[in-house]
Amino acid sequence: MCKEMKLIKIHKLSFSLADNDNKINSKQNHISIHSNNDYLLYNVDEKFSRYGDEMVNAIIKNIKDDEIDSLDNIKFLYRYPNISLSRDRVALYCQDNDLRVIRNKHSADVRIISKKFIEKLITYSWSGNYAAVSKSIDIVKKHPNAFNSKECQLECINMLGKLPKDEVIDVSAITRRYYYSDNWEKTVAPMLDDFKNCKSHSSNWTILADNIGLYNEIINGAFKWMLDDNCNKIMSAESVALDDESFIQIKNMLKNGVTDDKNVAMSLMANCDIEESKTYLAMLFFHFGEKMKGTKPWNTVSFKSLRKSFQKYYDNTNYNYGSAHRYQKLIEMLVDDDALTLPAMQHCLDLLFESVIKKATGLSSCDAFQIERSSIRLSDKFADKVKTKSLSQVIKEETCMHNDDLPF
Repeated sequence: MCKEMKLIKIHKLSFSLADNDNKINSKQNHISIHSNNDYLLYNVDEKFSRYGDEMVNAIIKNIKDDEIDSLDNIKFLYRYPNISLSRDRVALYCQDNDLRVIRNKHSADVRIISKKFIEKLITYSWSGNYAAVSKSIDIVKKHPNAFNSKECQLECINMLGKLPKDEVIDVSAITRRYYYSDNWEKTVAPMLDDFKNCKSHSSNWTILADNIGLYNEIINGAFKWMLDDNCNKIMSAESVALDDESFIQIKNMLKNGVTDDKNVAMSLMANCDIEESKTYLAMLFFHFGEKMKGTKPWNTVSFKSLRKSFQKYYDNTNYNYGSAHRYQKLIEMLVDDDALTLPAMQHCLDLLFESVIKKATGLSSCDAFQIERSSIRLSDKFADKVKTKSLSQVIKEETCMHNDDLPF
């Protein structure tokens, strides 16, 4: 578990000056501090990019250790919003396992949450610039010339001093001024520059006041919970796993481009046993993911849950057919998912041989040189990861290379 995430209350410091004001005057109500009860989400040990996945994963790691990996002996289930879990699949599982979905989360034996739900609780502040209260006080003390009197400066310091020292000031919009004078540049502007350049925390992730209650409930709640992806895998175990015959059937329907056939194929994928079919599914998404987009099933709840689990296989993989990096990426993804079977490995090597070694180099149209497919193998680093229990030889036996690089 990573270090505890911290919530730091955000305050806004404003200097509201008219265009002809060259110094801050407390008697004219130039100074104000207020809070919307928003919080900065911060972890002292890590820096997070503007992309939400890193922060969402960090939050999940910080949820109290009541995650479960089984629905055995569970009688009542609660679903938080934004869950990718097919109601039909849930209904069927509940019917077969004496399980009920209820609306009262406090009476539930387990609560289902999702990364999407957590992502909606947090907001990335593009313009946010957060300075600790203690540093803000130091900046104000450094610039007496920004104020029209010593008393005015002290008033600002005292206002800041009433705030806890470890809370932060959002200085991103500390004042608005469109017209400047020479006096302004010598008085207030230097202090504002110091505020602008002062950033106490690397995070720009915030939790708005409307979401803070739910966030604390998720992080601190003493209840059993499960991610929707895991719940979907458990419930799909009641379904039938893909086999060689269904795999060939699905790949043919996806490949022929007929809309009705693609819809049926994707329905079969969405309703199979995901865990037992993951190598089949990974290959189908890798080769046909782009063809699935825009179809009617693509945005159904049941298929959205499935494609989210296999998103990496179709995101940014439909290019570089003549580069070995594309097929190394496929190998790496299969290893990460414990889905690199012997036939899947052979299939990747076939792709590499045909699309990179022969086509990209021109050897396929050259008879002066000869290289054998048998000379291509995985490095020891990856060969040791190949599973013996595997997707059958159907991939290799069905392989037929075409210009579109779809091997099925």
